[in-house]
This record gives sequence, C-alpha cells and structure tokens, in this order.
Amino acid sequence: MDIGIDASGKLRFGPNLRGIQSFPAEGKIVAPGFIDILADNSTEPDTTFQIFEKYKISDGVTTALQMHGGSPDCGWYYRRFGSVPHWINFGVSTFVMGISNRARNVEERKRQVEQNLQDGALGVSHSLEYQPTPYPEVLEYAKLARKYDRPFFLHLRYSSSDKELDGVDEAIRYARESGARVHIDHLHSTGGTFHMTEALDKIRDDSQTVENVQTKDPFADVETQQIVHDTADAVDSPGQSAGGTLVVPADAETPEEALAQMTATSQAAENQRVLDAQAAADAATQVWPATSLTLDAMDAEHAAAVEAAGGQPPENGNSTNNVTPAAQALADEHGIDLSTIEGSGKGGKVMKADVEAAIEKQ
Repeated sequence: MDIGIDASGKLRFGPNLRGIQSFPAEGKIVAPGFIDILADNSTEPDTTFQIFEKYKISDGVTTALQMHGGSPDCGWYYRRFGSVPHWINFGVSTFVMGISNRARNVEERKRQVEQNLQDGALGVSHSLEYQPTPYPEVLEYAKLARKYDRPFFLHLRYSSSDKELDGVDEAIRYARESGARVHIDHLHSTGGTFHMTEALDKIRDDSQTVENVQTKDPFADVETQQIVHDTADAVDSPGQSAGGTLVVPADAETPEEALAQMTATSQAAENQRVLDAQAAADAATQVWPATSLTLDAMDAEHAAAVEAAGGQPPENGNSTNNVTPAAQALADEHGIDLSTIEGSGKGGKVMKADVEAAIEKQ
C-alpha cells in the first residue's frame, strides 16, 4: 500500500503510486497526530468521553489508547462507544484492577481477562502498586497476553528509592517466563525515579528479554485494525499502516518539509471527517451534540417512550423488557442478578439507581 498527496492536496492510497519525490515507509504508521498510549478515562467514561477527547485533540492527540487501565469489559466498551461519533481514534486494554474488584477467585479473573482479549482488548494492563497481586497470578495474566500476542502493560510494584529496582526485576522476570511483550508504564516515575541508569541497564543487559521489555511505544507489531475508529471506510481514513512507499508533495524540498505538509493536509482531512461524522449523526439521531449521550439519558428516554406509548412493561424484574439499558450494563459489569432486585421505576422497572444500591450492599 502506497500513500501519496496529489496536486490538489488530497490523500491517495493504492499500489505503485509515483511522485516527484518519495521515501520508504515500510513498518511505519502514518497518522495525522500524536498517539497517546497511556491515556486514562476509565472513571465514568460514558459521561466524560466527549470532553476527554476534546482535550486530547487540542493537544494534538488523534489516537488515545487506554493502556494503563482501560476497561474490565472491553466487549461492552466497544459496542457502547462504537455507536457514537468521536473526535479521535480510540482503543482500550483489559483493566485487570477492575476485574479483580468484581471476580472473587483467580480462575474467574483469568476467564474474564481472556474474554476481554477475545473481545478486542489491545492488551492486558495491571497496576501492582495500586492493587498488590501475588506474582503467580500476575504471571498468568502475562501468559494470556502472550497467548493473544498483545502487550502486557505494567505499573510496577514499587516507587520508593530502596525498592523500585525490585519492580524492574519483576517486570523482566514476567517477560522472561511468559514470553509476553512487557511494557513498563512511566518508568521515570515508577521504577526509575531514583535509579534510572540502573533500571535501563537492567533492561538492556538481560539478553533473554531485551526485545520484549519496553519502556516506550510497543505498537510496531500491533495491526492497525485493532485500533477502533468510528468510520468503517478505512481506505479513505488517514492513520493507516504504510506497507510501501510514501509519495510526498512535489514542492517539498526536504523530508521534514514534506512531513509538515502531509501532516497539515492529513489533519485538515481528519477535521473535515469529524465534522462530516457529526453532521451525519445530527441528521440521523438528533442527539449529537445537542443532548448528552449518557446511559442515564438512555434511562430517561426509555422511560419516557414507554409512558408516551401507554405501555405497561412486565412485572418480573429479570425480564430484559423491564430493565433499562443503563441498569443492564451496570449489572453485567458487576455480576448482579437482576431477578433479585425490586425495581423502583414504573411497573417495577429496574433502574440504574436500583443496581447501584445493590452493588453497595455487596
């Protein structure tokens, strides 16, 4: 696949493109902006993703991958956020901390981690300093990452001066024993704050793991289709992996100038794509950005629709017709049996607040 810019400034994709100037781009990612691999919007993402993405794009980030945390239910996350327009590309990792908070034994936690990987999680993420976990259990998560050829993102166990290098040794051991590509989150603040030279030397000197312990972008080997985008037309969308030649503008005198021109052109195309996506969403649903796309809003809209139709939903609480979408999603996330909940909505409908109350009682 070649990528070029024609005389009108439009991007062109195809085999054997020819231009006045060109340079190899094999193995490179061509994108209109920065890729943030440690983005974090795991708290109430449904109500905050719009402002989160606006801040990101204002910083020049056009792809935000939540690899430090992510989601404990990536299948639900992609279904939910794949249905609404976005300012930027997005993707999430398996949030082991979130899974551990709701799964009571190791086997169930492993099952849920693997399910997330099957549902498209970009990796496995765990924070040992925030949620101390026995080494054998963490090793199992690393082995799952290796099984699915995804990176294992690790916030190390120690950040103190006297213990931080022990955390680096532990990360290297995970890489050696599992074969996973281990990414150490922010080594400068957890693992190398006081002993950066020693920490880097440990990583470089371990010949068995030097190729799969990483402290920077680990996505050279991750296929771009794993990065979820809100448009299905990948051919017309910037941000693809270039497997051939990158054809540059004819008036560019240096590679740096060519890259600057291409970035500006790609960004303009991306901005227009975002505007077009928003316009299409406005015309189709009338909910972007006029109303909030939150699960609470879905609750209210559902209840209003039932009342307007004069319908009486079934009385039993475990019927999918008698549960709001927000309540169902929250119950699935926390493993709540809806048949045990008495709904407070009209006709006994189970609302999100009912599920929240049940979670507090656990």
